Amino acid sequence: MTGGGRDLLELGCGIGLVALAAATAGFRVLATDYYSEALEFTQANATRNGVENVDTRLIDWAQAAR
Repeated sequence: MTGGGRDLLELGCGIGLVALAAATAGFRVLATDYYSEALEFTQANATRNGVENVDTRLIDWAQAAR
């Protein structure tokens, strides 16, 4: 199955492996995490691997639950 340009939201992206795999498969990815370091690593990983359709966003899960 390919993404065909559809959107994909990843909750808790960690090192970005799933985000990069999904983007490579054709999804537009929004990778989220509670830790800014995870987002920096994900974006660096995407850049290093020539993957352009990955965006990142910091999410504070404690605030989102209120």
